[in-house]
Amino acid sequence: MWQGKTEIQRLQMRGCAGPPLTARLRAAGQLALLELRPPGLSPSAILLVRRIVDPLPHALSLSATYKPNRAWQHAVQRSVHDLYRQSARPVMGAVAATAPAVLFADEAELLACFARDWLAGSLDAHWWWRALFQRFNGTPAQILVACLQEQMRLLPAVFALLDEWDMAVQTTTRLSSGATSALLTQLLAAHQVPEFRVTGADHPAQRAAQGSGWTAQSVPRPAPRVDAVLPDDPVPPWQPWLPHAREQTTLTPERQALLGLALALHRRPAAVRSRAFALAATRWWQHTVAVTNAAELAAAGKGSQESEEPAPQTAPTEHTAIPWSVKPAEPTHERRSGPAATMGVAEAPALGHQAAPTAEPAPRNPSQRSATTESASAVAATLSFHAASDGPPPVAAPTAESAPSRVAARDGAVHTEVAGLLYLINMMARLHLPSCFEAEWQLASRVGPWGVLEILGRALLAPTGARYGADPLWAALAHLDGRDSTVPPGTALVAVASSQVPAHWLPLAHHLPAAERISGDEPLVAELPAPVHTWLALALPWVQAWVQQQCGCV
Repeated sequence: MWQGKTEIQRLQMRGCAGPPLTARLRAAGQLALLELRPPGLSPSAILLVRRIVDPLPHALSLSATYKPNRAWQHAVQRSVHDLYRQSARPVMGAVAATAPAVLFADEAELLACFARDWLAGSLDAHWWWRALFQRFNGTPAQILVACLQEQMRLLPAVFALLDEWDMAVQTTTRLSSGATSALLTQLLAAHQVPEFRVTGADHPAQRAAQGSGWTAQSVPRPAPRVDAVLPDDPVPPWQPWLPHAREQTTLTPERQALLGLALALHRRPAAVRSRAFALAATRWWQHTVAVTNAAELAAAGKGSQESEEPAPQTAPTEHTAIPWSVKPAEPTHERRSGPAATMGVAEAPALGHQAAPTAEPAPRNPSQRSATTESASAVAATLSFHAASDGPPPVAAPTAESAPSRVAARDGAVHTEVAGLLYLINMMARLHLPSCFEAEWQLASRVGPWGVLEILGRALLAPTGARYGADPLWAALAHLDGRDSTVPPGTALVAVASSQVPAHWLPLAHHLPAAERISGDEPLVAELPAPVHTWLALALPWVQAWVQQQCGCV
């Protein structure tokens, strides 16, 4: 949409002789020859500048169609470069409405920030949103959906960033049902994921899929019988990738699927395309539809009974059609856990919340009770990251009996004393390492993320001497990097004579530590190649600044 383009939305000229149309055409021709993209700007980055004043007044001549003089070109380029170095990063927090320039790492980051400001109600306060979306008509939700449909490959990255801000669930909730269904259908098609939703001739998702040309094998829709024994409560296959979206069970099934599938595609795209994932997703969808139908039929049956104060009817959901002509049977009393309990279609409390114990009638046969118990245990184990209550637990004083004991590790586990270095993975994600150094250093292609993690870990621990030199974590990182543990990381790196840190690192300047160059003789870094030491001299102080900002220590 915006990537790789240079656009001047408004140009004001004074003192132009001749017809205005001629002056405008000549100015457009000369400005088209300018290279305004500042050096060092990533190809995927989007820089928005609010205003540039002519740095050399009266130096640009419109009397002919020749290229503008070199001095004026250099002056304009310096102005743009200065604004680039001073640009604000909306992704890192609130930005003043008067900021002269803003920078986004890519289009996904731009759309995520747009969604965040939309939810906060601050779109009108920021000039860059008006400049970007003036060609769009509609509400902010419609603009967001239109942009995602135009670039469907961006949707997983957008939702992943919103999930980091705990805004993914809120964003998904604000989308209309039709937009959710259309986005989910197009997401499945764009990433070649088999259709898993239970479809029927009257299902809106099926009509959307047929309209887009996407064909997939339909799964037969189960008959909505409330007296049937439901299968064990399945957990959606994207549940492991939802650490920040614990409220997602309050969403409708289609919104759950859109959010979960987007986050899973961002983190494990190969797993999403597997047959096991498709089967698990289909089973979850079948169960969710069956439970929803059962609950609605039970509610309809209760509403039809004669009473002094008839209960209000429960409106059908947007995902299922209730056959009102079918007389529902009495609902069964089997206790259910997992999605059935957390979606508000059963009386059981949601996982992770305390509730008073309830009496359970005996199951129809022992095998049903065993299967139900095992299913509940499996779901509880899978969703063990849920809090036990809404508030923090009481802090107990430590005792000798409460001291943790050492347990046997799993096969293939690594015993390490420097596991805290894995926290740097969060830093690399926030600072876009190693991709932000790809243009000049080819850091992503020549070293890779695991190699960069080992380099930074060794550099940060270099002052400790040889204490951690034999720690098994180094061999584990080398294995993840696909190289022998005897080969140091960065052997393919080529030094760059002159380089600068990315612009989105500049807000960390307030936390930069005192200049202290790491000695190349330290045991942990002695074997690192010379180009790696050159890159560390540039990047390590900023990494230390990030650690200082986040943890208050280096």
